[in-house]
Amino acid sequence: MPKDESTGGRGSAPAKGPFGAIDRAIEEERYDEAWEKVREILAKDPDSEEANLRRLYLEALEQRQAKRFRRDMVLFLERPDFSEFPCRLLDISEGGMRIRAARNLSRGESLLLVLRPSASDALKIRCRVAWTKPDARGCSAGLEFLAGTDSDRRWVLNLLDLALSPKSREPKP
Repeated sequence: MPKDESTGGRGSAPAKGPFGAIDRAIEEERYDEAWEKVREILAKDPDSEEANLRRLYLEALEQRQAKRFRRDMVLFLERPDFSEFPCRLLDISEGGMRIRAARNLSRGESLLLVLRPSASDALKIRCRVAWTKPDARGCSAGLEFLAGTDSDRRWVLNLLDLALSPKSREPKP
């Protein structure tokens, strides 16, 4: 089962057998496959604590409040000491985003998402690291947007959609 990411890492060895397969499917976001394997185990043993824990985890994933949009682009984050570093955006919603960074982040850390709609303007959105999953190449992390109204958050999504639209990639005459 995915370990408690709020602790910043795995607390025990990865599960083996059918539970290891379920955990890998969840980690790789193959949720239909994970559901299928959980249902198979529960059909044979409805009281399986391990399968029921994974069922609860999958149900929680399905009940996210905001719709997430998959994106693949480089963004910049700023630390309180004003140092900036790049990260790869994996998905985004009105409430936050999931990123991949080459450096480790700490749960609870405050950051600024830096968006530059033009060469002279920068929009900075306050965010907090909600969870991290470190590995040898850095970490994956969930960032929660802290400042701004719902309208500001929608503006961030619109800006990202605009940046990814095919017209924005076409050369200007």
